Amino acid sequence: MGISLSALAIVLSGLAFVISAVLTGLLRRYSLSRALLDIPNDRSLHDAPTPRGGGLSFVAVFLAVLAGLALAGVIPVRLALTLGPGGVLVALTGWLDDRGHVPVLIRLAAQFLAAALALAALGGVESLDLGWHKVSFGAAGSFLAAVGIVWTINLYNFMDGIDGIAGVEAITTAAFAGLLLCWKGAPGMALLCAVLASAAAGFLLWNWPPAKIFMGDVGSGFLGYVFPVMARRRLSPSRVP
Repeated sequence: MGISLSALAIVLSGLAFVISAVLTGLLRRYSLSRALLDIPNDRSLHDAPTPRGGGLSFVAVFLAVLAGLALAGVIPVRLALTLGPGGVLVALTGWLDDRGHVPVLIRLAAQFLAAALALAALGGVESLDLGWHKVSFGAAGSFLAAVGIVWTINLYNFMDGIDGIAGVEAITTAAFAGLLLCWKGAPGMALLCAVLASAAAGFLLWNWPPAKIFMGDVGSGFLGYVFPVMARRRLSPSRVP
């Protein structure tokens, strides 16, 4: 007996919220024990040293759901290959930077490699569909898309360190994107957006002002990668066994 996609979305979203909230609490304890703290400076908008790396919670939840749904045939394997490998690379690089320091050039190289993996799975990007007009970029399209993905990764990272803002942005972006994708007939991606919004909400419980933990590069970089890649990829409607 099958299960409807809406019922699956409710179950997975609820689990994503709870698991992410629990994992974030555990990560906070870990960060405090290892002194992985975001120390405020003259440009900071927080006053006290705050643990970082909490974004690993929703990263782990999202990737686990992504893999599970692909293996179960609920979403296309190609969707998992578009989001997964590059997402893991960006998150891993961010986590290493949260725990210590990764040189800027190495981080940029990892981010461009992640963008290249996504674009390879997408089959490249030669044009941009604005809805009323399609802009053709030709061979330069994939390069520009890669630059755009890396720019978004670092733009989202810039928001982290402000109490609540990165978490709220993740929830609202993922939730509204999910509604639009559902309306446009892409339920598989809509389901993933719902899970991401719920997992980010679990993190936000700890990030709400005054923040008890920040996403860190592991979480902010991952979101900055996933959102533009999902915005580009609209796969055919998925099925539920």
